[in-house]
Amino acid sequence: VAALVFKDGKMVYKKEIGDEYKIESVQRIGFASKWLTAALLMTFVDKKELSLDDPIAKYIPEFTKYSKGYITIRHCLSDVTGIEAEQKRINRILSKKKFESLEQEVSYYAGHKEIIANPGKQFYYGDVGYTILGRVMEVVAKKKTFNKLMLERIIKPSGMKKTNFTVEDGPERPADGAVSTAGDMSRFMTMIMNYGEYLGKQVLSKEAIVEMEKIHFPGLDAKYIPKATAGFGYGYGVWLEDPAGSGATTAVLSPGIFGTWPYLDRCRGYSCVLITPQLNDEQNQAFYMSVKEVLDRQFKSNCK
Repeated sequence: VAALVFKDGKMVYKKEIGDEYKIESVQRIGFASKWLTAALLMTFVDKKELSLDDPIAKYIPEFTKYSKGYITIRHCLSDVTGIEAEQKRINRILSKKKFESLEQEVSYYAGHKEIIANPGKQFYYGDVGYTILGRVMEVVAKKKTFNKLMLERIIKPSGMKKTNFTVEDGPERPADGAVSTAGDMSRFMTMIMNYGEYLGKQVLSKEAIVEMEKIHFPGLDAKYIPKATAGFGYGYGVWLEDPAGSGATTAVLSPGIFGTWPYLDRCRGYSCVLITPQLNDEQNQAFYMSVKEVLDRQFKSNCK
């Protein structure tokens, strides 16, 4: 395991166990990539380059042609597009080899994937919405790739020197394709914890962070949800803990299928990154909860 805990912007705990699990060891972070992609999308909102309620067909007209014109940016961010997704992760990984670019992959989604629910009516935790968003951002930014946009707007401004979405064959994967380190993810979460500010520079607006940490489609039927996140609500690329059910988020997390658990506790003012070998959902959740319980006892909560 590589573990880092930051409190009030300062490192208060560090642990490295295993040759491949140093604080700056590069690892695949799986669906924790969504937190980065959601943050990147919100830079476009901050700059008024697009709106959350824009239909994706405004940028990719092909979706109107195939009766998917009502899907919005917000639907994609919230995993409620209604577009069918691969049931098994291995099928999803294999299907990636068909495509040479995000443009090609998203065109396939438009023309070949069925609508199985009205947008905003069914939750499915997967990669379809975030893949579409990756292409939308490329269209808005014109000649820049998704990875280049991520480097310019999130990775470099947040001091993340070893993070990227580069792949050797096929398109970038905005939902699950990032590689990063415990150190880089801690720097990213320092920016998030500070409501978009990192080392005196405003990477994201406070309004963008607040928007990411809201549950926008509560109480939906869930077609698929990871066992490790049962009981949490969903924001933009992150799972949200709201124990009182009041809409006041206390903790924000974005676990990845490869054993990465970045989270922050707004009530106690700390962030934690755990990077481990891949575990199953039950082991992941048990490990995460045991660590969080220990840390929560160390830091006083400011929430009522």
